[in-house]
Amino acid sequence: MKKISYLLAGLAMMTMSSPAYAVAPANNSDTGVTSVVNINFVTADTNVFTGSAVIGTALDYWNSISPDNASIAGDPVVTTLLTPSGGIGSISPGLSFTAEGINAVIRSNTGFYKTDYQPLMNNYAWTPSTTVDATISIGGLNQNASYDVYVLTQGSKNGADNNGTQLKLTGYGYSIAKGWANQTFTQTGVSDATASTFINGQNYMLETFLTDNTGTLSFTYASNNGKNAIINGIQVAGSSNNGPGPTPEPASMLLIGVGGALISAARLRKKKSADNPVA
Repeated sequence: MKKISYLLAGLAMMTMSSPAYAVAPANNSDTGVTSVVNINFVTADTNVFTGSAVIGTALDYWNSISPDNASIAGDPVVTTLLTPSGGIGSISPGLSFTAEGINAVIRSNTGFYKTDYQPLMNNYAWTPSTTVDATISIGGLNQNASYDVYVLTQGSKNGADNNGTQLKLTGYGYSIAKGWANQTFTQTGVSDATASTFINGQNYMLETFLTDNTGTLSFTYASNNGKNAIINGIQVAGSSNNGPGPTPEPASMLLIGVGGALISAARLRKKKSADNPVA
């Protein structure tokens, strides 16, 4: 009986220990990670980008967000339906993009010029450092699930205010210090317009965020060093983050209660046996 009770309690603690993890589509990428959805900020005359970036495959689909369907500062919030990276029908429908506070989408000049990544990295959504943080939300994901978010942020050679940006992201994420909580993550380096390869902390950030109970992942972005905040694109993938979960589920609490009750009963029987030994 004691072994069973300990087993039940152990199962309950295991259930509590982590959130539900999002499962990405089947992996066939050289990078080892396949994206769920890709977003590319573009101007009206930009060529459409397809393929891998920081993660992904050569056939990945990218959603192009332009001034016509992004929420420019002062405009109402606009929601755009998204296609998953594997194309229409590759995962459950209902993916959506919502933006508020993006000032504009601008063409730029970077080290990726005349490479396959030019359509992706030579355009960016920006928010001036003097405005409130811009908010980006992606809906239609798994509920209460952990996702890795790759935020591409390449500075532009066009002006000092658009190069050397240090991006700051705020959302419900995981850190060793705070566990699962509202977190602010700062780019470890600054964006460099001359970079021609993807370098973590220099022209992209990787953070893990948790969706809410509607399956929506949200974060705000701003500059951390007084320059314009720049985002070229976003890639979202199922996370392997194994930090502790935010809240125990009712089933977990029931398992703990049952296990605790059985342990207490076993201890009580042992105490009675000790108090009343057989002659």
